[in-house]
Amino acid sequence: MQENIEHAFPTIDMTRVGRSMRKLHDHVCINGKRVEITRAGCTDRCVMISKSELDTLENALEIFSNTEEFGKICASLQQLLETAGVVYHPQAQ
Repeated sequence: MQENIEHAFPTIDMTRVGRSMRKLHDHVCINGKRVEITRAGCTDRCVMISKSELDTLENALEIFSNTEEFGKICASLQQLLETAGVVYHPQAQ
């Protein structure tokens, strides 16, 4: 059964989320596991992760975005876009 939260990354139908929220919260926050949530008739999915995991991922992305390697990747992508004739102007943040 896909909805058994003992799996590393379980998939859970939206109709069961309301009935299982406390178990899901524990599964995500205490056990550090992710949960994938689906809905009947919809191909979109979402993933529930802990706040600490989100913070860690965002921190890693911020660190990576300040590296020389990231700059090289951006320059390569820009060159590919220009070669393809695509005009791309990222918005200043």
